[in-house]
Amino acid sequence: MACGRSATSSGRVTPRRTVDQHSEVLDVITATFIFRQVATDADFERLDAAIAETASSSEGYLGRRAWMDHSDNRAVVYYWRTREDLERFRKDATHRLAKSRYKEWYAGYRVEIAEVIEARGDGYFQDWPE
Repeated sequence: MACGRSATSSGRVTPRRTVDQHSEVLDVITATFIFRQVATDADFERLDAAIAETASSSEGYLGRRAWMDHSDNRAVVYYWRTREDLERFRKDATHRLAKSRYKEWYAGYRVEIAEVIEARGDGYFQDWPE
């Protein structure tokens, strides 16, 4: 963790206040998109790229991280400054179009919205997502 940093104009997630060398108080919203992808095609690739561009250029977007488990379930965690910023992204026309077609590419999905109030660790993960 990069302790003691303040918000930057680059849009990266940054701590609000350092508690100790391995704990930071944050004030961010996450939207975790959990899914199992079963297909892909040119439309998927186009929409996926458009959604990534829309998110990264949206006000309040702070970054993202992606994960996969041993069963090929995937999770993408999007970080947002406020719930309102996330809601604007959720209402985007490209995002809505992709969501309406999810059954073409995913076996299923779930979105979990959370407020992150503190992050702790041993310092291994030095920076927040880009």
